[in-house]
This record gives sequence, structure tokens and C-alpha cells, in this order.
Amino acid sequence: MATVGRYIITVTTADVGNIVFTEPIIVKRIHILGTAGTVAGHAYRLEDPSGNLLYRSQANGAYYESESITQRKWTGGIKVAALASGEMYIEYDLDTKY
Repeated sequence: MATVGRYIITVTTADVGNIVFTEPIIVKRIHILGTAGTVAGHAYRLEDPSGNLLYRSQANGAYYESESITQRKWTGGIKVAALASGEMYIEYDLDTKY
């Protein structure tokens, strides 16, 4: 049985193309923090391992910041398809009974 609790995984440009999570989770919040080098059009995209869209956002300029609050159950894993600059924080819960 999975441990119940809230956790955060930090995703960076080094994770692009990688599957960063394989267990079923409940995504609580996604927070994107751009940098001084972030420009309008920089893409942020998460997919399942089969390439199906789970989440996307697009920067509007330097120091882009976005926050999405959700209660989505993602069961097939998370692949970082695009993260042009900055970091993405995925807050999640391992308790998928909801």
C-alpha cells in the first residue's frame, strides 16, 4: 500500500524526454517558474508515456509564473515533453482512492 501524503517533484530542463513518475498519483498543483531567459512562446508540456497530453502551458515573457490547481488522477506515468526554461513543481498525493 502506498504511503498517504503530499509530495513535490521538481522538474527541470534536464528532465525533457524522461519519464519522471510511473506510479498512479493525484496531481494537486502544478507550479511553473520561469527565469530571466524565459521568453514568450517557451513551452511547458507533460504527457503520459504514450504521448497523450496531460498538461501544457506557454510562457508570455521573462520570469513567467503559472500555477494550476487540480485534483486529477494520473495513472500511466508522467513524461516531460517540453520545458524550455525554468522549473516545474508538481505537487501530488500518492493516495489515489479519491
